[in-house]
Amino acid sequence: MTVHDIPLPVQIDKAERQIVLRRLALSRNMKRLNKNVRQELAFPATLLATAGLGWAIGALLKRRPRGHAHPTSMKKEETSAGKMTHIFGKLLKIIAMLRTLAATLPPDMSCRTQPKTDSKS
Repeated sequence: MTVHDIPLPVQIDKAERQIVLRRLALSRNMKRLNKNVRQELAFPATLLATAGLGWAIGALLKRRPRGHAHPTSMKKEETSAGKMTHIFGKLLKIIAMLRTLAATLPPDMSCRTQPKTDSKS
């Protein structure tokens, strides 16, 4: 039996049931994700790191107002390599900010593991 042999109302009913099942699964997964995110953000180190990352990205990516260019000056077209260099530069700035933020956290709050001292001497 091919798809063309099944009556159209049956095909529509089957498609509607699949949509309802996918919406239920999506809702269930979103609730689980929301619960996990809330549990993870309860840790002060995670909250500080998330806030710092959001601030850093917002500060680096905010739009700056452009001044009026001289009407006779020619506007330089930026190449794709120039755009990639600009994006890569911003990414490096974000990484540097994250490293600075991680270094400012107390040792017991950061994600870094402390070296184990063996008392077997």
